[in-house]
Amino acid sequence: MPKITDWCSEPFINTVDSVSYTMSDELMFVHRVSGNEGGARKFLTSRLGKQHYIVVFPGQKTLIWERLSSGPRWRVYASKRGLAFEFELNLSPSQIIDAWEDFKKAISRYHINVNLSK
Repeated sequence: MPKITDWCSEPFINTVDSVSYTMSDELMFVHRVSGNEGGARKFLTSRLGKQHYIVVFPGQKTLIWERLSSGPRWRVYASKRGLAFEFELNLSPSQIIDAWEDFKKAISRYHINVNLSK
């Protein structure tokens, strides 16, 4: 069973300027969709299945999923406050994009199209 301490991650928001504003727009879209579908926890559970583990931060219980397959690792957090996306520390810009694309694929496989480039 994975744990939050198994590897270090970096918040997506820390790299928006250096990687892709499109990713930022897509993340905001995912936030809106999750809010419209009952909140981040319900939204992600319906798409990713049961969380890998739970962490209790001050004042909030947070469900966490991780990429368990090969490739750049990502981690997504869901609480009553919404969701947060993180990726493995020290990834290159192209690896960050790969991690984001894998996450989008995971949440949209049978449900929504998160591609805003149209």
